[in-house]
Amino acid sequence: MFRLYSTPCLLVASTTAVMKHFKEEELIMYVYKDCTPALNAAINKALKEDIELSDRVEQIRRTVTQLDKLRLQSPSKKSIKAILEYARKREA
Repeated sequence: MFRLYSTPCLLVASTTAVMKHFKEEELIMYVYKDCTPALNAAINKALKEDIELSDRVEQIRRTVTQLDKLRLQSPSKKSIKAILEYARKREA
């Protein structure tokens, strides 16, 4: 919505929009394409109007890309053995 404020010899336009504040979880679901169509549409609309939101979503995308590049290693046989022994002792 635009509001025009009049001052002597000066006309100033101000934009005021009510922006929904999305939770981090909602933005993560958006990045993973795991949100409802309504939430997807709301975020898409907000992204067109809110540069800070765009920055947050881009930061999440970069984080996802970095996490995808990590090589996950299986635990050592020694660690697995220790965990299983601990579990057996707890059951007894």
